[in-house]
Amino acid sequence: TCSLLTNAWNFLSPDYRPNTTGAGAVVVDPTNLNSGADLTPIVQIDGALFTANQATDFVIGVLENDSGTTNGVVTVTIPKLSGWSITVSGITLTGVNQSGINGNSNVGGGTPNNNGSWNFRDDGANIIATSKAGVVIAKNDFSQVGFVATRLGATSNGTNQNLGVFIVGGGDSTPANNSAVTGFSAN
Repeated sequence: TCSLLTNAWNFLSPDYRPNTTGAGAVVVDPTNLNSGADLTPIVQIDGALFTANQATDFVIGVLENDSGTTNGVVTVTIPKLSGWSITVSGITLTGVNQSGINGNSNVGGGTPNNNGSWNFRDDGANIIATSKAGVVIAKNDFSQVGFVATRLGATSNGTNQNLGVFIVGGGDSTPANNSAVTGFSAN
């Protein structure tokens, strides 16, 4: 049987019209579905080996993986590490949202960021970036959010820590791929 068609398998009088009742009643072109966004963070950094007090900027690409345009606020959370400080160029992070400033990162020889489309804060345990109202990440597009990691002077050589990045919101319908990890090492 074929539930998408009325009676396609009747040899004597087949009926190839779309089925209007029961399973398969709705026939939709799947390429036009917008079932929600599918967001994934991608961490870009030029080397994660730090000397004492070395600052290195990095970018988190908030990628929409060809599922649909975001709808609503997207939040990027980075848990703070004990051996590194995470900051945002142009602002001093506090517990209150502050508007970011668009700029460039040194990643890959100069990568622009969209920090002006994001608010940033430090809640004590995490660095949090929240997309501003009206910001949309289109299907198959991305927004780049820039940060700076600085190895603290007291962090011993040989220390390795994982920087985790987590995304929620934006109408994301596929949360299984909403995190990324990159390693930071004290050289």
